[in-house]
Amino acid sequence: MKIFITTLLLSSFFLLNIQAQDIQQHDARAKKIDLERNGYTDVIFSDADFYKESDPKAYSKEGESVYNLGMIHLSKHYKRHSLKKIALKFSGPNSILLSEYYFDSDQVFLVQKTRLTYNASMHSDAYKKEETDTTKHRYYFKEGSLVISSDKKAMQDKSIVQDILSDATLYQKSSNIMEPAVYAVQKATNFKEKIVDIDCQLSLSEVTLTDENGDILRFLYSFSEQIIGRLYPYEVAYLHNDFEDGFLRKINYLDSKGQLKNIPYSEKKLEVASLEFELKNIDLLKQKLADIDDQDGNIETNDKKKKLVLKKYLSATGEVVKQEYIDSDEYWKYQNLIYRP
Repeated sequence: MKIFITTLLLSSFFLLNIQAQDIQQHDARAKKIDLERNGYTDVIFSDADFYKESDPKAYSKEGESVYNLGMIHLSKHYKRHSLKKIALKFSGPNSILLSEYYFDSDQVFLVQKTRLTYNASMHSDAYKKEETDTTKHRYYFKEGSLVISSDKKAMQDKSIVQDILSDATLYQKSSNIMEPAVYAVQKATNFKEKIVDIDCQLSLSEVTLTDENGDILRFLYSFSEQIIGRLYPYEVAYLHNDFEDGFLRKINYLDSKGQLKNIPYSEKKLEVASLEFELKNIDLLKQKLADIDDQDGNIETNDKKKKLVLKKYLSATGEVVKQEYIDSDEYWKYQNLIYRP
């Protein structure tokens, strides 16, 4: 009997020790991923669709737990082409669920969930931020099996674990835009720097790439078919915004081969492939733009006579077909808003 009890105690000790080691290793790997995030490429879906109404066979199980779910924000973080983390925010009037999935070699090894539950709908007079209830749980996985969790229900109910793994797989497979994004960059010959941000608008079928220099490239993309195919008007395939030191210097309209594409401009039937901005007085312009920022763009500066920004209209051959000074608020709109043909 003593031998049996001793063996059982030793087995329990070694099991707990192994679990403790797994937790430490998993936490260290997750921490490393978060610390290295600045060097990753971020893929963002501000209007992700994992609703049961959209697809009863492939929907977010955890999203279903948010009452009257209104919005799903998804971000996927890649080191080169290797998926390292997926983060989601499920927003409803009564609660918010924040979920983080950490991956190694396409296997999820840690999931962290934080739920904020309000005392009442955040849109009602009874809502009080200070009465928000916060719960956090961590789920540690090894080779597809749950090792340990702070969620006692998950340790007892296998269906909870299955739902977590099902959600992880669903998010992994959703709209893999990395390869098409690289393809787009290769097509757009002047967009050669490392991509640091990929913003996907499902409702617009549009993808926005940002490189490490701040340059922006936009193109239309079919998320259902996962192909680049649709064009903007006038057969424009890519919109390229060229930045330098944080200032917009040029907007280029490109065809499917990445070549400059003339499009008709409203005035005098101009054929324009690029808009170039020559900045004359950077210090004064910075001050003007800061004032416009403070007003969220809702201000008219009427300062074109100060000759701060010279706007040039260029053809596909580089010929300046027209040029004029513009107000700094007009330049602010070019820099901060999206102008599509």
